[in-house]
Amino acid sequence: GTLVKSVDNVARENSKHILIGNGYHNPEDERQALELLINSRCDAIVIHSKGLSDEELIGYAQEVKGMVLINRHIPELAERCISLDNRKGAFLATEYLIRHGHRKIACIASSHDIEDTDERLQGYQAALKEHGIELSKSYIEYGEPNSDGGEVAMTNLLTKSLEITGVVAYNDYMAAGALAALDQNGIDVPSKVSMVGFDDGLIAR
Repeated sequence: GTLVKSVDNVARENSKHILIGNGYHNPEDERQALELLINSRCDAIVIHSKGLSDEELIGYAQEVKGMVLINRHIPELAERCISLDNRKGAFLATEYLIRHGHRKIACIASSHDIEDTDERLQGYQAALKEHGIELSKSYIEYGEPNSDGGEVAMTNLLTKSLEITGVVAYNDYMAAGALAALDQNGIDVPSKVSMVGFDDGLIAR
């Protein structure tokens, strides 16, 4: 993804090489991947973990002085955490549509049970509330956080005949899938439906 490419670019500029371990938000897989990197004697480790507990990550941080956490905040490791304000980002995305006259705004959310999902959904809901728009759960659909998931979620929204004019997607990949669903149904973007993604992924550029 974008993060891995950016890390690799910086590593190459400094004559370093990267090793990649995937955990897929599964605690045991994340643990094995992290221990493999540690046993490989990596000088530094960039971690995006949703499966491991704060206590475990604190323990690993004590073992690896060059460890940095992405999109996770642990008070005891505050100086090593780089996190995105998911709630604020989703709030601004939703508010952007509202300021452009949209009132019937749907949200395509990730089906993964992680903090990012909850925080982005909270931002969407907060923006609607602040602007006096009634929240209806029928305007929210969940799917895998990829283009296929976005396409399925958008298709499900269209079957509800909600007269949606705006959509906030969990990420740019889901937004791309949603755009495909709209195109398949002959719905023009942005004249009929406006779409906002999240994350500034390569697919959106």
